[in-house]
Amino acid sequence: MHQHTIRLILVATTVSVFSTCLSAQDFESKALTTALTRGLSYLQKSGTEWKESRGCVSCHQIPPMLLAMQLAKRQGYIQFEQTGMKLGQWEQWSTDVVNFVKPEQKATCNQQETMTGNIDTMAGLLLAILPNEKDSWRTRMAEHLVTQQAEDGTWNPCGQLPAQRRTIAETRLATTLWVARSLIEEGQSFNRRAIEEHLSQLKSAESTEVLALRLLNSHSFTSLNRKTELQNLLETQNADGGWGWKRGEPTDALGTAFAAYAISKTGPLDEEADTVAFDRAIQCLLMTQNSDGGWLVPGTKKSAKGRTTQTANDWGTAWAIIALLQHSDRLRHN
Repeated sequence: MHQHTIRLILVATTVSVFSTCLSAQDFESKALTTALTRGLSYLQKSGTEWKESRGCVSCHQIPPMLLAMQLAKRQGYIQFEQTGMKLGQWEQWSTDVVNFVKPEQKATCNQQETMTGNIDTMAGLLLAILPNEKDSWRTRMAEHLVTQQAEDGTWNPCGQLPAQRRTIAETRLATTLWVARSLIEEGQSFNRRAIEEHLSQLKSAESTEVLALRLLNSHSFTSLNRKTELQNLLETQNADGGWGWKRGEPTDALGTAFAAYAISKTGPLDEEADTVAFDRAIQCLLMTQNSDGGWLVPGTKKSAKGRTTQTANDWGTAWAIIALLQHSDRLRHN
């Protein structure tokens, strides 16, 4: 065969392979954009319905929704002025402590007591909303969180969190690690040594949230090692690429999103195990989204008995969107 013919074959093959790869990338990008657009639309609708029907800020409903919207806005996935959803107004409403209680309780709301009873909500808001030098609520909430740390280094889980399907020790640790992460980002001082001792006593976990939080905080506490925490999390990944609420349970969007978020935030994804696990989780989320843009998630409370609940659906959907936005950001920078 002539060399000229060989070169033509090689060029044609290269172009064909490049076109195939490009098509696959385009397909993935289109699928991701479609999923995010539908998911964000779902969140706007469910958030508005919650606000209109309940009239209060929920630690599961509002903070993760705001985080998803913030990330989406930064990446240009949504133009809020075109949707009627004013993100600034949502932030102002959600950070007014009076709105932590039901409408009929607002007139007699004791704000100090209300903040004490909404530890998880305040930590979630601090993590969800971008800092603004005009914000006075951030310092107020962060300083109040510092005062609520117990002698053993933990924070008290509030509301209905103690009713979740896991030990109270795990639920308390989840609250503690969310609060610690929020205070670290706020630059607040707190008793880290006590948390270190607490972590050393609770080395195992059943819930994906706590496994993910241990990984997420592995750069902040010496008793947590990223490789060890990552391995512990990867060992509980299901065959379909997702995670359940607890190890060994069927996959759901909430557990999968928690795990994917923690893996991506503690990267970079330079290890094959990290990348494969993260990509499988993302594909799992894309494959399990409902036609309305949300995900069905079994309730995390014991009383749910494995049934899906609206709160769990909204909570899981918000975190699924957050995880997908982490993937989108990763694609943009690769």
